[in-house]
Amino acid sequence: MAAWDNLLGRTFRLLEDGIVDSGAFHQAAERARVDARTALYEALIDGLYIPATRGSGARERLEFGDYPDLRDHPADSMWVLDTFEKATEALNAMAESNVDPSSDAGVELWENTRRHVLSAHRCRADLSHALMRHVEAIADVTTIETHGGGRTGLDV
Repeated sequence: MAAWDNLLGRTFRLLEDGIVDSGAFHQAAERARVDARTALYEALIDGLYIPATRGSGARERLEFGDYPDLRDHPADSMWVLDTFEKATEALNAMAESNVDPSSDAGVELWENTRRHVLSAHRCRADLSHALMRHVEAIADVTTIETHGGGRTGLDV
């Protein structure tokens, strides 16, 4: 998830400068997608179920939501792969768009893409936090915050 999140954020920043190769992004996103799915399946083999899509929510899951201010809707971070797929699709649409960035349609496309990338980043932050709570519980350790509190370089 970290690699996919980094790819999304880096690509979004590169789009600002207009230097994204949509083919290269598509290939990198596919690699990140496969790696993320593999990691989620490996977690399941290790006995940790993480809901990945809306269709996977029927079983007990990690508790999310300690930071409700991190996202628009409390349920957003429960669907890890869905959230990252939407951000990837939004970046693809923007990279392949010929819309004038200064037009109303261009501004709307930019804001929509930014919202999806930020949502994926918040989702990853929630997943990381939930996983660390799990580690705390089974390893009897306490996790400390080592960063200055800001979770993203994308201004909210």
